[in-house]
Amino acid sequence: MAALLSSSSSSSAGAAGEGASINDIPKTWNFTSKLPADARYPTPADSHKTPRDDIGPRQVRDAIFTWVRPQPVESPELLAVSPAAMRDLGIRRGDEKTDDFVQTVAGNKIQGWDEDKQTGGYPWAQCYGGFQFGSWAGQLGDGRAISVFETTRPAQQSPATNGASSSVSEQTSPGNGEDVDKLSLRAPPGAPVRYELQLKGAGMTPYSRFADGKAVLRSSIREFVVSEYLHALGIPSTRALSLTLLPKVKVRRETLEPGAISWMRIGNFDILRARGDRDLIRKLATYLAEDVLGGWEALSSRLDDPEKATETAYTAKRGVARDALEGPEGLEENRFARLYREVVRRNAVTVAKWQAYGFMNGVLNTDNTSLFGHNSLNQLCPREDPRTRERAGRSKGTLKAVFSKQKSATASSPASRQASQADPWTLSFPPSWPNDCNSIILILKTLSLGHF
Repeated sequence: MAALLSSSSSSSAGAAGEGASINDIPKTWNFTSKLPADARYPTPADSHKTPRDDIGPRQVRDAIFTWVRPQPVESPELLAVSPAAMRDLGIRRGDEKTDDFVQTVAGNKIQGWDEDKQTGGYPWAQCYGGFQFGSWAGQLGDGRAISVFETTRPAQQSPATNGASSSVSEQTSPGNGEDVDKLSLRAPPGAPVRYELQLKGAGMTPYSRFADGKAVLRSSIREFVVSEYLHALGIPSTRALSLTLLPKVKVRRETLEPGAISWMRIGNFDILRARGDRDLIRKLATYLAEDVLGGWEALSSRLDDPEKATETAYTAKRGVARDALEGPEGLEENRFARLYREVVRRNAVTVAKWQAYGFMNGVLNTDNTSLFGHNSLNQLCPREDPRTRERAGRSKGTLKAVFSKQKSATASSPASRQASQADPWTLSFPPSWPNDCNSIILILKTLSLGHF
C-alpha cells in the first residue's frame, strides 16, 4: 500500500464551495480496464451478483486483480477528514457533511456503478505476493483493502508548491537531471495527476488469508495522523482522506486513502515470478511504464559513467527512445532495464528522506514496497511491529528497503541474467550485479553511490 498526494507547506485548503462533491469529481477505472481479472468473476456483474459473504480467501491465478465490493456496514460515523487531501483531490470543503460522502468512505455507496443496469466502474482488490522478513510468503494481496476508483486532478486545480516541497507521486516529463528535484521525479508545474483511492478495512477478499478484512481503530488513527504529517514534510507517504467509526462492528475501521496513480508494488511481480507467468510479467511491466510512469520515454537513462557515479550522478536524462539500447557492447540495457532503474531511484529517494528525518518503516517487505517510489505507513517505532505488538527489534528499515530492491530485480525478470537483444523486453543486467540475498551490502553501496 503505497500512496502520495503532491505536498505544499504553504498552500491551504480552498474556501467552501471550491471543487466538486465526491459524486462529481472525475473517475476512471484504468487499472481494471487494461489488466486481466480473476476468472471466477470475469465481469463486475459476476462479482456483484455473488453474495458478499461468499467472497473469501482462495488462491487466484492468471489474474492481476479480483472484482470485489466493500462489505456493507451499519451506522457509519465519520470521525475525521483531511482538508489537505480533500483539496488535493478537488473535493470541496463541506462535502464531508453529506450522506453521499459518508456512505462512500464507509464502503456502502459504490461510485460509478449502475445498480439497475449492472454496469459501470467497480471496486477491486489486487493480487500479489511477497518476501516477508526474508522468506517467501506466497500469495498475499489486498486482504483488507479495496480500491474504489481513480481520479485525475486537472492542471488548473494543481495546488501551488514551494521550493521545499517535492513529490515522487506525480507523473514526470523528460528532463536532463540537472538538480536533485529532477532526480526525485517531481512533476512539472500544472501537470495532471491521476490518483487511486482505496478503502482500507473494507472486508474480506480472496486475499485475506486468515484475517477478517477489518482494520482496528488505533492503527487507523496512527496512520491517519502520521501520514499527513510526513506528507507535510515533503516525505512520500500514504495519505488518509477520512477515518470512519463503525459502532456495530467489533473491529472498528476504516480509512479512505488516496494513492498517487497506482498502488502497484514489487509483490505484484513477485507472485508472477514465483508462478513462472512470463506473459503477465511483461504485460504488467508494460502497464507500469506506459500508464503509471508516463511512458517509456519518461524513464531515466543510464549514467554516462556508472563507475564514476559521484562525478556523473546528474547525467541521467529522460527522452530515451522506447527501443533504444544503452551501455557498452555485451552489456546493453533495454527499456525494461530503464524501468527497473526508475523504480530503484524513486525508492532510493524516499529512503533518503526517511533517513534525513529519522523515520523508520519497520515492515517494509516486498508486498508493501511501492513500484512508484512511495511506501505504506505501517510502523512508527523501529522496535515494534504494530500488527502483533511484539518488541523483537527485527526490523531494520534501511536494509529492509535495500533488500526489497534486490528482490525486485529477481521478480521483474525470470531470466535477467540470460537476457539478450533477441528478447527485447527482458531486463539485461551487468553480470556483476548480485544474484542472491547475501549481496545486500553490495546493493546498499550501489544505492548510496548512485550507480543506477
